[in-house]
Amino acid sequence: MPDDERPAPDRGVADATTILVTLARHSVDYIVLGGYAVQVHGHVRTTQDVDILPNPGVRNMRRLSAALTELQAVAVDQDGGEVAIDLSNPERLAVGDYFLSTSAGALDIVNGARPDLKRYKRLDANAVALELGGAEVKFVGRDDLIAMKREAGRPQDLRDIAALDEVQRHEQKGEGS
Repeated sequence: MPDDERPAPDRGVADATTILVTLARHSVDYIVLGGYAVQVHGHVRTTQDVDILPNPGVRNMRRLSAALTELQAVAVDQDGGEVAIDLSNPERLAVGDYFLSTSAGALDIVNGARPDLKRYKRLDANAVALELGGAEVKFVGRDDLIAMKREAGRPQDLRDIAALDEVQRHEQKGEGS
């Protein structure tokens, strides 16, 4: 069975507000990706987790680590089993992707294979900032979101692209979302 069709481990449905406000309280610099970003750009769909791309700087990773400690984060594998990863190590935390189970539900950290500050800055420059729970939260820009989903190419990503294109067509016709 392809990975995108496997049932996700039960990490609990994310309480996005709690997760994002906790990150803000720790001054973590990040951009929200995935399903919540899709929703911000006009296509409402269900999502189980919060996906973030953190700024890969060491100081930011230290702040992220502190937030993860507060959220009682534990790394898990595709089957939901705990993975022994030291989430307090900022250098380690900046490399790779992590599926986390937290006290506020599922959180995914999407770094890629290596820290890429240039990529982060480019995505950050195009991000959309919104207020959530008294904190400013940045969501990946629509065009960058579509490019990321196109690159991933999973069935859900392709459905999201089609839905976002439909939202844009309606907006261009003046029909609203």
